[in-house]
Amino acid sequence: MTIPISPPDRRALARWFPTNSPGPATIGEHVLATGVGRWWADRPVQPSTVAVSFAGHVVLRGSPEELTPELLAPLAGNRVEAPARLLPALGAAFDRLTPWERMIWTSRPRPSPPPSRTP
Repeated sequence: MTIPISPPDRRALARWFPTNSPGPATIGEHVLATGVGRWWADRPVQPSTVAVSFAGHVVLRGSPEELTPELLAPLAGNRVEAPARLLPALGAAFDRLTPWERMIWTSRPRPSPPPSRTP
């Protein structure tokens, strides 16, 4: 991801980073809201792969076809969250990949009891 890009339009990010979903993809929402962090892409127009980074964490999304070790080099030294289809490209780019499993807890309100029926 050697091409830093300016913060993209929130609507354009919907397919890459769904909003209001728990987990690492919230990094994209945080960077959009605060302006702190960086956006990367494999090309400046119509990218096939996008990454967002903040505080040593990177969320990588997209297609592995055009990823090369040179494109991924700027992500070295970060914790990278990526779908399994990107693991071969990451493995080719870096000497060591260490899986890091995370558990995400979401707070949900208790369901309301069903309304009582009166005969």
